[in-house]
Amino acid sequence: MAWSKRNAPVVLLGAALLASAGLLLALEWNLTFFQDTWAFLMHRRAFTANAFLEPHNEHIVVIPVALEKLLVGVFGMTSALPEQVAMTLVLMATAVLVFVYARRRVGPWPALLAAVLLLFVGPAWEILLWPFEIALAGSVLFGVAMLLALDRGTRRADLAACLCLIASIGFSSLGVAFAAAAVVDVLQRRRSHGLRRAYLAAVPILLYAIWWAGWGHDAETHSSPTRWLNEPIEPQHCFRGDSQSAAAMRSLSIAQ
Repeated sequence: MAWSKRNAPVVLLGAALLASAGLLLALEWNLTFFQDTWAFLMHRRAFTANAFLEPHNEHIVVIPVALEKLLVGVFGMTSALPEQVAMTLVLMATAVLVFVYARRRVGPWPALLAAVLLLFVGPAWEILLWPFEIALAGSVLFGVAMLLALDRGTRRADLAACLCLIASIGFSSLGVAFAAAAVVDVLQRRRSHGLRRAYLAAVPILLYAIWWAGWGHDAETHSSPTRWLNEPIEPQHCFRGDSQSAAAMRSLSIAQ
């Protein structure tokens, strides 16, 4: 009985992963390539530096472009299922890592809640059902992996954290947020470790800076101080998001 209670969150997480993966693949079964995916398929067919390094909107998309080329090269364009499966696997892996990371800090049940919200957050249907969003999901996946590596505090783990951060930034510019977390970690441990760990944040940031200087500074941007002043966040939009999250948490508590 004690074993079952202790492992119940893990068992429920496994059930949630299977349910989410099955639901997502069922909903995507008859969908084809959509919107921005065609920008990759039609305008980045060459194997040149620009094909990989030109920004999409304001984001670096090196790894998503490489993945799209790989999937099309192996499976062709007769079906979007390969990229849908890839996106589903990234989402499942992200949920598992979020569960592990949160469990160490708040316990298994709140960690389960965090993972389930990630798997079934209905208002984020574009992220869940549109494989193009693997760019953002991949950044979160490797960003959380970096945070878990930083928890270990060993030299080998620091190297793994550096590689994960490079991958996070390579998926999208969302990875820069995780670079900030890496900088904070290096500064917090400088008394015990000095600055010899600075490379784990400095190398990915330097690579991103090189990309920005060569390609990213010309990117179309949707964020600017002027836009923030002219288009403030709509309170009703925030309320809808909060209400959806609260409804999901209430549903989970009733199910338990």
